[in-house]
Amino acid sequence: MSARKGLGQFLQEKGLLTAPILQKALQEQERSGLPLRTVLLNAGVVTEEHLLDYYETVLAVPRLDIDVFPLDPEAALMIPEEVARRHGLIGAFCVENSLTVIMTDPLSLVAQDEVRRLTGKQLEIGVASTDAVTKALD
Repeated sequence: MSARKGLGQFLQEKGLLTAPILQKALQEQERSGLPLRTVLLNAGVVTEEHLLDYYETVLAVPRLDIDVFPLDPEAALMIPEEVARRHGLIGAFCVENSLTVIMTDPLSLVAQDEVRRLTGKQLEIGVASTDAVTKALD
């Protein structure tokens, strides 16, 4: 079984990133402490659509279309708005002890841990764009 493909490798294989640009981004990540996804987005090297493709294809995190996917208002209210906005996420629905959370960054363990602590629920994670999550929160 092979190791999971990293974001940099995925983007290089798709022809979206060259080795020198990746190296520069990794140096900026080291310097700033920001996640690689944020460094690449801020530099305009990739789009959020590329990241969503990575999460869905490589990490098998389902992409959920908030415009089509019905959100349960009670699930959304389980997560304080300040927490939801800070982490870019929203509660989608809850079944028994399992809360489905749609996140802009499904790799954020800090966000997942905080939501788990606040709700006492096990989490199922989906991913959506920042614009979609922000619109759903508004």
